[in-house]
Amino acid sequence: MNKKNIIIICVVFLLLIIVIVYFLDNYKKTRLKTNEYNNQFGIYLDKEISASDLTSLINKAIDLNEKNNIQKDDKKLYIEDDENSIKIDIEFLPITNEKDEQLVFPMERLNDKGLNEFREIYENNAYVNYKFKAEKIDYHNKSKKLKYIKFKEIEKVNQTEEENKTK
Repeated sequence: MNKKNIIIICVVFLLLIIVIVYFLDNYKKTRLKTNEYNNQFGIYLDKEISASDLTSLINKAIDLNEKNNIQKDDKKLYIEDDENSIKIDIEFLPITNEKDEQLVFPMERLNDKGLNEFREIYENNAYVNYKFKAEKIDYHNKSKKLKYIKFKEIEKVNQTEEENKTK
């Protein structure tokens, strides 16, 4: 083997190493960005949040859907795609004592009715402190980004109401 062949082999080997390092670095950066993206929502799993926090998350999800050009169907609900769509469902406690009654609304319905009004009703109650808890999260298979999160309403009674009942 002459010097020329050795130099060509070394250059090819060096280029191969550079390409591998580039792709590994790019993969690491993409994964880090995906984790940061998911943590915007995922940190709320199994934690109680206020109506105010929930409206902020809904606004964030709608904003991300709009930025990613996620299409809507004829009912004005976002259509799930393979990479970037986000859906949030909110399950409310039944109004009556019937166990079978489920009140689950997509984020678009709350947005249509007015998130500010929703927040006002659920934040400004003198006796009941309404909370919501994320109970289910799902991710896109292709991008590993968050695609779905379901919040469930939890009712907590303040001490002032409990004190009024005992008097």
